[in-house]
Amino acid sequence: MDESGEFKRFFPSLIGAFGDFILKLEMGWEIHHGDEYLKNSLELKKGTGKKVQDYNLPRECIRHYFQALKCFVFDRPAPKDGLRHLDDLQDSELEPEFVKQANNFCSYVYENCKVKSLTNGITVTGRILGNLTVTYLEAILSGTIPCMENAVTALAQIENSQAVEEALIKYDDEMCKYIAQFPTETQEEFLNFHQMCESQAIPVFMNRSFKDEKQEYQGKLIIELAERKANYSKQNEDESIRCCKAIRNS
Repeated sequence: MDESGEFKRFFPSLIGAFGDFILKLEMGWEIHHGDEYLKNSLELKKGTGKKVQDYNLPRECIRHYFQALKCFVFDRPAPKDGLRHLDDLQDSELEPEFVKQANNFCSYVYENCKVKSLTNGITVTGRILGNLTVTYLEAILSGTIPCMENAVTALAQIENSQAVEEALIKYDDEMCKYIAQFPTETQEEFLNFHQMCESQAIPVFMNRSFKDEKQEYQGKLIIELAERKANYSKQNEDESIRCCKAIRNS
């Protein structure tokens, strides 16, 4: 069964970017012929020998799997002296043609490139992409074949564990604002503090959680919040006892 169609659903556009492009000087090309340069680079050699097959295979894969091919070429961004401190230069100090090329490149990316996503339309953020990369590398290094389903499962564990941790940190940070008011006059006042902190922590989890379909990690968060509530309640009670003893002994 040919699975290439399934792969093509997830492959992004291929955008080539070549800096300090000088071939136009050697071949008489204009700078806007970047697409022609890429097209020529992907031309296949004729023949059947192994060297020809090795040469053609990556080019055939690129031409087949990527939905769109685009190429941008860039002149040298500044004169030789300016290259030494390129990061400090303003746009007005760069070569005008390079600035124009860079703007065209950015405009194309913003207007034409789709946001990377997984199955079910899950958007891949930079953090998620980093974790996916680690998961794939670990699979490859262990000698196994990377599997999207397994990678997503592992990613869910990583993301949801971190979501719980960040939510608990948020709860503690919020509760620290009220510790100075311990002991509270009543238990109801303490419960109000808890509820306000909890209301700040739960959205942190919800915004970070990833495919927690069985609400396993949400359940863990609720248990952890209950434990923290008990600890802060005990701290509140201990402070109340200390204050009562101080009043009695004064």
